[in-house]
Amino acid sequence: MFDLVIIGAGPAGLSAAIHAKRLGLNFTIIERGTPGGQATVAWKIENFPGDLSISGAKLMDRFLSHVNELEIKIQRTEAESVSFKDGLYLVRTDQEDISSNALILATGLEPVRISRPDAHYYPDPNSLRHEGRTVLVIGGGDSAFDEAISFSAKAKKVTIAMRGAGPKAIPGLVTEAIKRGIEIKCGLNENELAKLDADIIVACIGKRRDLNILDDPLQITNHKSQITAIQLAGDILHPNIRHIAVALGDGITAVETVYENNIKNGRS
Repeated sequence: MFDLVIIGAGPAGLSAAIHAKRLGLNFTIIERGTPGGQATVAWKIENFPGDLSISGAKLMDRFLSHVNELEIKIQRTEAESVSFKDGLYLVRTDQEDISSNALILATGLEPVRISRPDAHYYPDPNSLRHEGRTVLVIGGGDSAFDEAISFSAKAKKVTIAMRGAGPKAIPGLVTEAIKRGIEIKCGLNENELAKLDADIIVACIGKRRDLNILDDPLQITNHKSQITAIQLAGDILHPNIRHIAVALGDGITAVETVYENNIKNGRS
């Protein structure tokens, strides 16, 4: 039985794990996908203090090296449900059940789905064989342009298509996409988007909070849990503010709250 379970090993979850280690908590961190989360596919990060410009993959490698140096093991498993009984949280995974006094959800956001069954959602380009192939990215925001730029290094051709009249991505990403010869198609309706084809289809049209992992008694209200031992951290806490530096602070704050409420007060 643990003091704390951290679900999600993106920037917020990794930050939480590092701080939990510093405080000497008995904890575990689990991740169903790639440790580092969505940040790993960011082509260039220019607002992280201490680095004028760094790729998301390189920055997440640093985070993971830090975690490894602290001998923090990330369990590669999926949390299927969370229930609360007799003062403890039970996290059911596809491998085992884990009991804990407290819980941090750092699971990020779930992608908005489209009707195309062959679509990939915010993938790590390195996970898909795309050398010499055509890639279609649907969406007009930062993530869509990040994906397109990353794929363009090896792909035969990359196209970005969107419904909006113009890109919503920051100017630097749009400029880089044009520089790399990425075709940008704007103002398309649903039928026009559906007719576009490529070897690889990537959808980046938005994300939303998904708290279905929690059982009915564990409802989240106004971004905070009715049960003080559950903490949210990272994008799932504030879906409209997706910045790594913010997520890091969330992770530390969540652990501090758990420590103050559940450990120092003798509830662990």
